[in-house]
Amino acid sequence: MDNLQHIDDLLRQASQVPANALVNASDWAVVEKRLKRRKNRIYTVWFFLALISVSSLGVLIHHENSNAPIEHIAKAPRSIADTHNNLLNSQDTQHVKIVESTHKSHLRPIAPETRVNHTQTVHIPATPAHTRTTNAVSTPTRSTEHVPYTPSKAFTLLPIRSQLPSPSTETVPPNTLHLIPLTKIVRTATVAKTISTHENTLPDHETHWEIGISFTPSLSSKITSENARLNGLINRSYYDKVANSETSAFSNTFGFNTQYHAKKWFISSGLFMTQRTEQLDYNYQITEGPNHNATVIYGYVPLDPQSYESVVYSGANSYHFLEIPLNIGYKTSISPNFEIRTQLGASYMALLSREGKKGNFTTLELEDLKDLQFAQHNIAANIKTGVYLNKQRFVLGVEPLFGINLNSLRPAETSAIKTKPYGYGLNITSAIKLFKL
Repeated sequence: MDNLQHIDDLLRQASQVPANALVNASDWAVVEKRLKRRKNRIYTVWFFLALISVSSLGVLIHHENSNAPIEHIAKAPRSIADTHNNLLNSQDTQHVKIVESTHKSHLRPIAPETRVNHTQTVHIPATPAHTRTTNAVSTPTRSTEHVPYTPSKAFTLLPIRSQLPSPSTETVPPNTLHLIPLTKIVRTATVAKTISTHENTLPDHETHWEIGISFTPSLSSKITSENARLNGLINRSYYDKVANSETSAFSNTFGFNTQYHAKKWFISSGLFMTQRTEQLDYNYQITEGPNHNATVIYGYVPLDPQSYESVVYSGANSYHFLEIPLNIGYKTSISPNFEIRTQLGASYMALLSREGKKGNFTTLELEDLKDLQFAQHNIAANIKTGVYLNKQRFVLGVEPLFGINLNSLRPAETSAIKTKPYGYGLNITSAIKLFKL
């Protein structure tokens, strides 16, 4: 009671002063902020409760819908044997009488009595539970009694004449009908399909010839180096004005290829027209003349500005070769229709023609390629690997290729610069197979 009296005194005292006299403005702000925070917390709690309720309801509905088809499937018979057992256990089979044999697995009733009043006569093979695991090649026993049978409304047995050879040596009447086990039907269909596929597939010959054509778009360039015997004749401005103005260019190779295959290995050759090119963009002035002898430049003489020679030329130098390769290859199958082939070998390349111009390595003057000496007989190396579509009579391949001249295109006796052209591209080849039977 004292505590209550004390509270009454405090309330009576507070009612005699203004409401805001005992509380500062900052205190009201803190109180208001906490009330808002409590309000927001309540909204958050209600939001999560609603979210949990909706999620639970959705999971429950999904679970019920997913279980319905499973139950339906579980109730349905899964095989001909299940249908047969259900039919034997139904009320429509109460008139069926089957003679069981403990020594034989296949039971077949003989011709039943024929009813009048549109009653169908059906022969039903019965395999009791204790005889289903017996030997499958035992001789079936036929009943000596007539078994009438009225078909069920829920199930209809279609007469199926077995196409499989009976394991029994007993002659079966031609009008006897019985059900075929599903496993035998599937096994027979699989064997028939395998035999048909084997008959329609020609044998894969490991030893054969392939003859076809190849086309290789490529990008060609060159590797240059100095000839130690004549490098004293190289102008000091050659690399800056001439060599730096020569770049790679597009080229191609076309011809006929032939291959002899023996199991995983094969030998490849053919006859091809091969092109090597280089792009030129000369734009410089000759401002000095070199003083030289047969092996070295020993001085430079400045030219009169009126005697400066301007060299401006843009174009492409082209070299044409007759190529005969000889490669050894290995192939690996990655699928029934695709394989990977890798080839490595050398080629004989005969220079047929050259067209274009070239800056002289000593005087920097422009010269025609036909006035220069080149090696007529060259040896090159090549390597290629790619994917082939391998059919019974046809082959189509796409493979990256790289080839390079092993010797210098310019003879060492007359040139201070060694030049070895090379090319890399995508070889597209097709061929037909000629089998060696």
